[in-house]
Amino acid sequence: MLRLRATCGALRGPSNTSAYLLTILAKGLGLSRYAIGVELAEQSLRELFFFCSRLYSERLLLCSLPQTVRQAAGVSDSIDATPYAIIGGSFALHRYLLHLDDPDRRPRWEPDDLDVFIPFGCAHDSPEEEVARSGAVLTAVQQKVSELLPLLQEHVTEILVKTRGLRGGGYPDELGDPFAQMGMSNEEEAETELSRQTVTATVPPPLMRFEEPEQPKLPHSYTRQLLRAVGQMPFPSIVPPEEDGDEEDGGALHAGERRMLEWAHNELGRLSYLGMLDGDPQESLGRSRPYKIARCVDVKAHHGTGGAERGLRVDYRYLRKDFGWAFPKKVNIVQYHGPPLAPIELVAGFDLLPPQVAVVVAAGAARARFDVPEEAMSAISCGELRFGRYTFSPSYSGGAPLNLLHAARNQLMRICKYQARGFKLTKADGERVGKISTMDEYFVF
Repeated sequence: MLRLRATCGALRGPSNTSAYLLTILAKGLGLSRYAIGVELAEQSLRELFFFCSRLYSERLLLCSLPQTVRQAAGVSDSIDATPYAIIGGSFALHRYLLHLDDPDRRPRWEPDDLDVFIPFGCAHDSPEEEVARSGAVLTAVQQKVSELLPLLQEHVTEILVKTRGLRGGGYPDELGDPFAQMGMSNEEEAETELSRQTVTATVPPPLMRFEEPEQPKLPHSYTRQLLRAVGQMPFPSIVPPEEDGDEEDGGALHAGERRMLEWAHNELGRLSYLGMLDGDPQESLGRSRPYKIARCVDVKAHHGTGGAERGLRVDYRYLRKDFGWAFPKKVNIVQYHGPPLAPIELVAGFDLLPPQVAVVVAAGAARARFDVPEEAMSAISCGELRFGRYTFSPSYSGGAPLNLLHAARNQLMRICKYQARGFKLTKADGERVGKISTMDEYFVF
């Protein structure tokens, strides 16, 4: 259309090219005047054109992933592809806030990554064909992301791929968490034997095999009363002093891990003091989510020199702005057991209410649609950080106080993450309370 406008005066209409590009953003891509912003509207024609192109590439990625999965899985074209690749979490929340006609809710943070959820089908009771098909699906999605990610970044010189998951497969605490809930130290991460491989956009890494675990770890649920009690117990009664154990023999915790648990214990007690753990004392927490993660693959755009050697074009001539629409440098491909879930079903299994957002771009469309549970929509509109049904995850290491503190630590890190993004801790009755401290704040103050 821009080329036609340049060659035919009759197609230009009364507006200039800049106004035409703003029309594309508003009508074609469905952005509100607040999402476009005053700063963007005042930019040069070159900046506007780049922004439209980059945002179109983003919509192309969101639109093409479900189609890619459906084709790789051999599913009929007559079946809706939307559930086969769901983009949910902080990226979807960020874009949802940008689409709201509310300048006060415009995010002042950037998403760390993009989470794509694709189904697998249960590994240990599915036929070999299903296992092979799941590998083909993962490879196809990885290739598609690797092809399109450089279009959404500047100065990309290579695509790095990291596969997460243990040889035994199948359990969320072993696989790492697509929502950064693990908080693993370097030593712990090394123990999970993460394999990292550098690949080009056309060479996928070897896929991991699925095997039945010899000793599967079972999720441990616990009562609300027990979780509150852990936060009120003296810390030395949960984690013995370092001198009581021999660190070389595994009898004592690593110093960094001990500090993290000390922080988690303090903030768990504060959550209880603030009333965020109020409710039926016998209510069961640590519920299993509606899906179980099978494996994760991280695709990351690397910025640096040497792109020409890898066949990727690097253009350093222009420094371009993102105007609050930065695209993450990392895409997490999360494959979960079981049949495809509808977007709203999958995000309803997330821990906190604000990230319970899925963004969908239908085939042949450019406008985004957002699937948000009603409770999450209310919390987001009010800037409230509310707990949900799955806020505290199961413990996979046992039901002792130390095990529960480990599980709570991961959740507390998530709470701090969304506090930093402007959401306020809010009780079930709507009362806003104080905040918990980050690790840095706790040890500094």
